[in-house]
Amino acid sequence: MKKVALLLFTLSAVTACTKGSRTTAAASSPTEKPYDYISKIEYYYNGSPNKEFEISFDYDDEMRLTSVRRIYDCSTPEAVTTWHLAYTDKGISVTCDDHKLEAGIVKPSEYRLSLDTAGRASQLEETYYTANRPVRWSEADYVYDGDGHLTGYKSSRYGEMILAWQDGNAMRSTTAEGGHPIEQRTFSSKANKTYPDLCLYLADLRGRTDVQFLWGDHMGMRSANLPRSFSASLGDSIPPSYSGFMYRYDSKGRPQEVDRADDTGKVLRIVITYLEK
Repeated sequence: MKKVALLLFTLSAVTACTKGSRTTAAASSPTEKPYDYISKIEYYYNGSPNKEFEISFDYDDEMRLTSVRRIYDCSTPEAVTTWHLAYTDKGISVTCDDHKLEAGIVKPSEYRLSLDTAGRASQLEETYYTANRPVRWSEADYVYDGDGHLTGYKSSRYGEMILAWQDGNAMRSTTAEGGHPIEQRTFSSKANKTYPDLCLYLADLRGRTDVQFLWGDHMGMRSANLPRSFSASLGDSIPPSYSGFMYRYDSKGRPQEVDRADDTGKVLRIVITYLEK
């Protein structure tokens, strides 16, 4: 879709050998967890001091995300889009003014996440408005294990997906048809307490729109630890990719800089700024 989306999609992890059962465990809201809230993420390539792009986050009094601002090209400050989030008892909706940058989009795109009575995702609808007609994609039939982890879902775009978990971490994703691994992760021993979930930004290549990374907790996607490595195999005609992560922490033990090195030798440095309460 965009530079940022393509980059953020270069990493993922999630899936399960067993689908598990639908759980009714109550979902937790951000305010119920001792999260480290992120206010800004900045991206730099190969040691350059010039920032490539930036994402910033705004919260309401309940520490729910209200907007996400993206600068897709820091050399062109006007290349900005904003995601606006709204909440009801039944779900979360997002509008994105991506039509300002995307030639094929004529009005803001819309995303609607429906929640069940336990606060877990039950259906996702995405709508993109092109000049000819709206384009709609959906996900449904989410399945969660007893710990609330997402173990499977059906996508109108990608078919049925299965996720495997181990020790509270999403280890790999596979397609239901064939069962071939698509993405796999290894994990560090460092706890993942970031919000939004940095783990998804670092390692999620499921072909999802990156707005869904904002909903990782509702979608049962939060891993207990930060990823150490990530690999993806997207098909016989596409060479598999690999990325490894190196962390630097601030005085509070939070990840402050992350270097993501891929198998081509390129290094992306991600600099994280936190909301200080």
